[in-house]
Amino acid sequence: MGDWNTMHDSSTCTESSGQATSGRSAAGRRFLQRLSLALAMLGLAAAASHLSATLGLSATLGLSATLGLSATLGNSNRLVEVQAAPSVRLKVTLPISEAVDRQLRAGIEQAIKQWESRPSGEPGQVQARPTVLLEFDTSNNLNGRGSNFESCLGLARYLQRPELRQVRILAYIPPPTGLSALAGRDRAAVAKSELSGHALLVALACEQIWLDSNASLVGLGADSTDPELEKSSYDLIAKRGVQWPPAAVAALVDPQGGLYRVNRADGKVVLVDRSGREAVNQEGQEVSSEELARPGAETRWTAGDLATWGLAPPPIINRDDLVARLETDRLVDFTLGQQFEKWSAALLRVEHLDDEFLGWATRSLNADRIANGTNILFVRIDTLGGYDLSAAGQLALMIADLQEQGVRTVALLPNGAKGGETIVALACDEIVLAQDRRFGGNVTLPLDDGTASADLLSLAQAVAERKGRDWSLVAALALGNLQTFEYRQRQTGAVRILSEEQHRDLIDRDDWQRGMEIPLASGLTADEAKQRRVVDQVVDDVDQIAALYRLEDYRTLQPTFSDRTVQRIARFVSRPGISHLLLMFGFFMLMIELSSPGLGIPGFVAACCLSLFFWGNYLAGSAGALEIILFMLGLAFVLIEVFVVPGFGLFGIGGGLMIMASLVLAGQNFIVPHSSGDWNTLAWNLTSVLGAMAGIFGATLFIHYYMDSVPVLNRLILKPPSVAPELVVEADSRYGHLQGRHGIAITPLIPSGKVRFGTEVVSVVTDGAFVDSGREVQVYEVLDTIVKVEAVGPSPTGTTAASPLGTDDQATS
Repeated sequence: MGDWNTMHDSSTCTESSGQATSGRSAAGRRFLQRLSLALAMLGLAAAASHLSATLGLSATLGLSATLGLSATLGNSNRLVEVQAAPSVRLKVTLPISEAVDRQLRAGIEQAIKQWESRPSGEPGQVQARPTVLLEFDTSNNLNGRGSNFESCLGLARYLQRPELRQVRILAYIPPPTGLSALAGRDRAAVAKSELSGHALLVALACEQIWLDSNASLVGLGADSTDPELEKSSYDLIAKRGVQWPPAAVAALVDPQGGLYRVNRADGKVVLVDRSGREAVNQEGQEVSSEELARPGAETRWTAGDLATWGLAPPPIINRDDLVARLETDRLVDFTLGQQFEKWSAALLRVEHLDDEFLGWATRSLNADRIANGTNILFVRIDTLGGYDLSAAGQLALMIADLQEQGVRTVALLPNGAKGGETIVALACDEIVLAQDRRFGGNVTLPLDDGTASADLLSLAQAVAERKGRDWSLVAALALGNLQTFEYRQRQTGAVRILSEEQHRDLIDRDDWQRGMEIPLASGLTADEAKQRRVVDQVVDDVDQIAALYRLEDYRTLQPTFSDRTVQRIARFVSRPGISHLLLMFGFFMLMIELSSPGLGIPGFVAACCLSLFFWGNYLAGSAGALEIILFMLGLAFVLIEVFVVPGFGLFGIGGGLMIMASLVLAGQNFIVPHSSGDWNTLAWNLTSVLGAMAGIFGATLFIHYYMDSVPVLNRLILKPPSVAPELVVEADSRYGHLQGRHGIAITPLIPSGKVRFGTEVVSVVTDGAFVDSGREVQVYEVLDTIVKVEAVGPSPTGTTAASPLGTDDQATS
């Protein structure tokens, strides 16, 4: 506790000296830590002692704030150069189990082996300690409760082994993610980022606990089963790790004692429980006190609370702030089995971004990852405004999700970026921008009526959530018309670019003071983007990636011959004129097939035409599973109406409407129109489908009256067999006596069936009308062996039909 009190006294003095002094002191402490490490390794104890006395000059030290590659004193007199080491981020799956324990140990040991195999730096350089950032995966409101105590205790002891002192191990509680793309905006659906349960023991074993500004620590609660044993274990681990006072550690395990910050008469500030406060009071040393955790209440400490009490550094603001504090040359998301400094690189050129390119890029990247184990992807963006907003959004989200698959992504911008290109670049882990180019700014959107702006804003928020950036900055750079301001945190002096809307949604919004407006209508210059940590590197030639990333070689992803051939065919058949011709010809052939029995050439041609129609529109991105299912169901319902339940009822009407809806939707990439452009597209598609339907009706008439006289097409239908004249006479003589007679239908006529004429039962047909069984019919025409009838009289109302004999006798008389 004595060490913590000394540190807290120093921080208290710093606060009383003002914000500027606080910033300089923090910079001085960081400098001295790094410089002392270098001098200790060189055996320059005397020099270290001398430099420790120069703390007041820390503001003039020329230390790199971002990468920390070298330290200088005074003008250009270089004392020592520190070679930065890469930092790796290991995801800690919650709750922690024995399997998670084994996975983390294996990952750390593998990372250390790779660090040990790194080539030594130049003479005079000192290698900084590499960093392992243990990021607790609190997505979807996982908080660590239910973690196994023995596994967490074993993992905590492992992290404090002497051989791991060569590595800086930090615990990090990230911002809330996973439940909503608008997490942080919709307060009713905000995801939480809390660490609780025995996972706290693993965090206490680290050198420091870093928390996002929206994260917090929560006590054990129900996970505490043996408070006395757990207190001793937690206290021992914390003394070797974060060095928290015992009272603070005990408040996490058992909240019965509470936690108080007491100002003593001797000038010290201590953190004690209720009994410790009473002891100070009895000694007469208590000047004032503050209750930090009420006895018996659930312990819940925010990132701001821990920073105020001196238990943790200031909260992490965003991804850029995290990378800057690590003072590393590169932060790599590390997975077990990955060679994080042995890159398997691939280059993806984005020259024209649409659904066609997106489909090919997804397939090509997945195949390359499987075949070559790609762990770094360079995305060279050359679209120059030639992009589809929907495709840009899908590409950005796909790139952002590659981080979870162990693939590092780097955006290469030889010509800068605007609009959707900006969001695609910000979805990458790193951005390399060419000198004298701009990043972001106004762009002509492909849609109107505000639809594109809303889509772009939603996309910016989704990408910002995945990459840990402020959505205001992402949206402002993409849109160019979002008003943003510079906000400075009162305590630490940290700076963020936020809109008023995002500032209102901050939990600690009162700690952020608004400053001047930051105009982003024309984007940022390369130097401005680098200064504000929007881009990571500004270079003269972005194509020199082999030198920038020490690559032996890289592969360029290109479409194969089959890909190009398929896409050409798809583009051709998805053209409006071609697709509608396919539709009309397909239905024309389908009507021919239905007009003759069997399955022949017309049915095959119809199937090919309709398949090409949907396949082309599917690859074009306008047709999907919904349209195909609607069409198949509609066709099935129409066939049911024709062959199973003849007439014109629910199946026929519903099936026809489903077919029409599927054909209309297949020609557009939206379901409900929102803009005037959408309404124009819908009107064109509807007109085309209605025209196709009219063509089908005309084809039906053509088939009925003229098909048998067309020289080539008449071979596609079956003609009735020619009948010899004597057979016609015989046939007429066989059924000619039924002309004009009345009978009773003994089966339903749908449209064919059987009718009883006296004692004679004859197969007959109607003109297409449905006739119930038991109804009276009359023969109005006899053609060869075909007897045509029509219904006469009312439909039978009783269960017993009129006597066929009586009816026939009446007709005879």
